Amino acid sequence: MGAPWRDLPPDYGGWSNTHRRFIRWCDKGIWEKLLEILIDNPDYKWLMIDASHCKVYPHASGAKGGNQEDKRELNTKIHLAVDAHGIPVRIFITQGTTADCTQAGRLIEGISADYLLADRGYDSNAIIEQAEKQAMNSSKEESQNVKLL
Repeated sequence: MGAPWRDLPPDYGGWSNTHRRFIRWCDKGIWEKLLEILIDNPDYKWLMIDASHCKVYPHASGAKGGNQEDKRELNTKIHLAVDAHGIPVRIFITQGTTADCTQAGRLIEGISADYLLADRGYDSNAIIEQAEKQAMNSSKEESQNVKLL
């Protein structure tokens, strides 16, 4: 998943300018706004939330001779909410050390789904209470790794 900025095709322009633009768009919330615009008619029978940990490449600490000891701090995590068909409806990118459950409130805020589906990383009373306030069914039925909140 992903590629080093220096490996981007030349058609995108210089890698440092592309990186700078990407960061500015992240800071201004443009990626979230684009996603919301592109979603036409989400199916909120189910709202599913999860996160994926993205490790950096070994050479991500910079150009040749970069400091490899701090690469752990460069890892990121993608927190995602998808509708019943798996279409993304909300996405947040955080530091790799961010706990999944700390982003759940932001992921489900303002969404009225029938059910919220999440793994055990989101099993907290605060998340269940927020889901119930938003009229989502909250059940304690569980499988080995997945919990219907």
